Amino acid sequence: MFEFLEGRVALVEPGVVVLAAGGVGWRLLVSDRTSSALRTGPKHRLLVHLAVSENAFTLYGFDSDQERWLFRQLLGVSGVGPASALGLLSGLGPESLAEAIRSRDLGRLTTVKGIGRKTAERLLVELGEAMEKNPWPSSTDAADLFPDDLLRVLGDLGFRPREAREAADRVWRELGPQADFQELLRAALQSRSSSS
Repeated sequence: MFEFLEGRVALVEPGVVVLAAGGVGWRLLVSDRTSSALRTGPKHRLLVHLAVSENAFTLYGFDSDQERWLFRQLLGVSGVGPASALGLLSGLGPESLAEAIRSRDLGRLTTVKGIGRKTAERLLVELGEAMEKNPWPSSTDAADLFPDDLLRVLGDLGFRPREAREAADRVWRELGPQADFQELLRAALQSRSSSS
């Protein structure tokens, strides 16, 4: 239903981010790694997963498609709910978690709070099969989804489409999602003038 939310970071707490967008404060539950990488103020985009339960609608936010994909795979494992899935992503991170599953590293999985031996074994069996059937997503992530406005403005300023995309990619990698639009634009323009 929702692919991403983009807005000013209004609040950051461990495991929680509030994005202000469209006059609404959107509360997203995130991994501790995601919340520790953000600061209040700048505009940011998070990929989202909407979980509907009997009592609530809950939004989960992710900095990368890999993190969201892995979260969704974890939810499919018997005995793993959203809290455990976020705990695994917070404790290990998506790359380390995927590596632990691929290498069948039971010990690494059980280091995560709330994950016992039986749950870890289920993760290895059920996710090992899922990761073989569904390849790890490409590197498309929230960082690759930088504001379309940046490409449009760069085009308006004379950048060719490919040149605009390369400049936007470069400054996004250098400055990251915490940079605001003005910082990104300034850096893209400076990179063009320094390469001329």
